[in-house]
Amino acid sequence: MWYNIIPSFAIVTGALGLPALIIAGLHKLAYNNRDLQYQTQRFMFLRDERISGSAFKPVGLENIPDEPSE
Repeated sequence: MWYNIIPSFAIVTGALGLPALIIAGLHKLAYNNRDLQYQTQRFMFLRDERISGSAFKPVGLENIPDEPSE
C-alpha cells in the first residue's frame, strides 16, 4: 500500500536534514548566538572583530584609525 513508503521517506528525510541541523547548532555555539543569517551581517561581524579585537564588545569611533595602516 501507499504507507509502505513512510519508513523509507523518514530515513531519507532524516539523512538529508540532520547535517543541516548539526551545522546550525555548531554555528550557534561558535558565534555565541549572534544572528549571522545574511552575508552582510557576517562581514560586519568579522569587521568588528578585526577592528576592536572582539566582535562582542561594542566600540565607538575611537578604535577606528583615521588613516589606513600601510
